[in-house]
Amino acid sequence: MRKSVALTTIALALSLATVARAAVLETEPQVFPVGKAQRVHLEFPVGDLRVVPGDGDRVELHLQVRCSRGSSADCSEFANRLVLESRERDGVLHLHLDKFPKFRNNGLSLRGELRVPRQLAVRLEMGVGDLDVTGIEGDLDVDLGVGEAMVTLPKRTTSAVHVKTGVGEATIVGSGTSVQRSGVVGSSTKWVARGGRSSVKLAVGVGEATVRLD
Repeated sequence: MRKSVALTTIALALSLATVARAAVLETEPQVFPVGKAQRVHLEFPVGDLRVVPGDGDRVELHLQVRCSRGSSADCSEFANRLVLESRERDGVLHLHLDKFPKFRNNGLSLRGELRVPRQLAVRLEMGVGDLDVTGIEGDLDVDLGVGEAMVTLPKRTTSAVHVKTGVGEATIVGSGTSVQRSGVVGSSTKWVARGGRSSVKLAVGVGEATVRLD
């Protein structure tokens, strides 16, 4: 069953930077029971995303909207157009953030935090931005178009890591030695352990991709 939820703004704070004026808005946290889902799949268009373990058997998405140009009223209008679509099918909870304006959007950018049960598998598709994943113990599969991705995971629960970039650096740290590959076209590095239960796939089109095993 597919559901669409408009992201209603509940708080507005104006932040004055030294160089530019920006409007920053917080949206209501969106909460989804895990139910029978064994994986969460999030499509996140543009911005910064942080993924961390959460409490209980639920998935939470906290979202901040920032406009670097224009009035706070304009920013609020753009923010309220955003729609989060959700559906659960074949053991996967799909979350898709839609209606992101690509043009004349007053410098709109997003900052999200996804909280998931620690052992739930996670699939992420991002367009442009920075990604930070910490403490997840389930399978992780990431595709980032342009940006930087840093993934920090427990070494004891990880069985295999594959990191690749189209243009940029692919790095694995904590596997006994630091492994780094870089190239103008194509960069890839792998690590495999005897123990552990989860696999990690991290792909960045243009930028930097790092997995740190603690």
